[in-house]
Amino acid sequence: MTGTPFKPLKLRVKDADDLTVLSSLLQDALLPLQDMTFLQKERRFVMVLNRFCWERAPEAIDFEAEEEDSGEDVAFAEVGPGTVYERVNCGLTFDHVSVARFRNLDLEDRGRILELLAIERKGESLVLRFAQEAEIELVLTRLSGHLEDLGEPWPTTRRPKHPDGDED
Repeated sequence: MTGTPFKPLKLRVKDADDLTVLSSLLQDALLPLQDMTFLQKERRFVMVLNRFCWERAPEAIDFEAEEEDSGEDVAFAEVGPGTVYERVNCGLTFDHVSVARFRNLDLEDRGRILELLAIERKGESLVLRFAQEAEIELVLTRLSGHLEDLGEPWPTTRRPKHPDGDED
């Protein structure tokens, strides 16, 4: 953990730049299938995710400190064994949703946990891409979303790994 006070995130998503930030903050979030629903009458898709706090990871904080101290570009600071990270639950809502489509998902498997890889714009739709080629496509009449952290983060020693070069 970072030792700095936790400031819950509260973000609005209205354009492509907002979506890019949202996608990076939610990379590796875990979504229990039972914690999402499409409220068709309200034209709203809601979910509660367990997100990895990338912004509070020791690498991010050490990177900022080293960059300030040295004035040089630093790719990543070294992180030792036993490092503690954080996760927090967050609510995510997309409004103006006319259709929700699911690919490679058995909606009856309510115990399944999805690992979010990215959220991307595809024409008039948002596509939430998950591990194992699962996808949720939300057809929108307008991009409008909201993310809010719920509660306090909890510690974890497990940091998500990616096959594209993570060394942990």
